[in-house]
Amino acid sequence: MRSGTTNSIRVFSCCKVLSHIVACCKSIVAVNLSPPSTNMGKTRGMGSARVQKVHRKKQRWSDKSYKKAHLGNEWNKPLAGSSHAKGIVLELIGMEAKQPNSAIRKCVRVQLVKNGKKVAAFVPNDGCLNLIEPNDEVLISGFGRKGHAVGDIPGVRYKVVNVSGVSLSALYKGKKEKPRS
Repeated sequence: MRSGTTNSIRVFSCCKVLSHIVACCKSIVAVNLSPPSTNMGKTRGMGSARVQKVHRKKQRWSDKSYKKAHLGNEWNKPLAGSSHAKGIVLELIGMEAKQPNSAIRKCVRVQLVKNGKKVAAFVPNDGCLNLIEPNDEVLISGFGRKGHAVGDIPGVRYKVVNVSGVSLSALYKGKKEKPRS
């Protein structure tokens, strides 16, 4: 019987040792696998000012109005940053209105004096196209949507304001006459 008891004691002691080893391993694994305590949000503390400043500088470029003001693309546009520009009328053109409208909008093709770029400009009011001839000097301005086309006229971003140094509205109302050149 003695040999049987020693075997059972050995088995019992082996199980006890194994359970102790497993418990130790679990605690080691638990310590090593725990995630590092990192803050994935904003940097904080007294030394974080530079990091926050640099981050804000990068993020400002996501703002549409900031980007428009600071990219420097304004100088590549036909008016090159100014509100008005003089040009010479090359031809009188009729632009078809976009769907669902059906009309021919009266426009002129203008070559700007300052940089030689050619643009299309809308001629406002009924019959004002008759007051403009090729080779007239006109003053154009923006059409009203900060560089975008207005309404149903595709690709026309400017409108005619003056013809030969006289206001187009004054000519239209009959208050002034176009000077003979």
